[in-house]
Amino acid sequence: SAGAAVMLQLAADGALAPAAALVGINAALQAPHPSVRGVMQGPVGDLFRSRAARAVARGAGTFAPVIELLLASTGSRLTKEQEAAYVRTFTDPEHAEAAYAMMANWDLAPLVAALPRITHRTLFIVGDRDAWVPPRVAHDAAARLPHARVITIGGAGHLVHEERPGDVASQILTAFRESTSAS
Repeated sequence: SAGAAVMLQLAADGALAPAAALVGINAALQAPHPSVRGVMQGPVGDLFRSRAARAVARGAGTFAPVIELLLASTGSRLTKEQEAAYVRTFTDPEHAEAAYAMMANWDLAPLVAALPRITHRTLFIVGDRDAWVPPRVAHDAAARLPHARVITIGGAGHLVHEERPGDVASQILTAFRESTSAS
């Protein structure tokens, strides 16, 4: 989800080949409400951007039940093995520190404003049960991009690529084939 924002920023910056086809899975492109942005740019935001605050959040995040609750909030249904893999990932100090730093400094407003300038063919894949990034976010972004469409995978949440890897891979392969045949 966050990777889609990074990919689109690279496209907006001209760092991707014009013929490149882009795929975003449950793309995190929802700029925070202006009141939230105001809070995050003030003293509260300074606290969240501090290394000490991230260390506290990281410590809480290493508690497996907390991670399991977070995963349940995504709208996805994962196997026990998939959940265990996420627990391992979120308890890795370097991963956790990087993720919290990214979230504390996240400012999507300039990217959302740049979407109409991105001319790459873009496919957004969304799970219809995504509780973290509602599917309407992808639909709104696609409406702003000149060459974008949205594919919805029913019965899947934010981690649609984990729940339905075959369906996601099929959509990516189809987009790739369409992209190469159109070039």
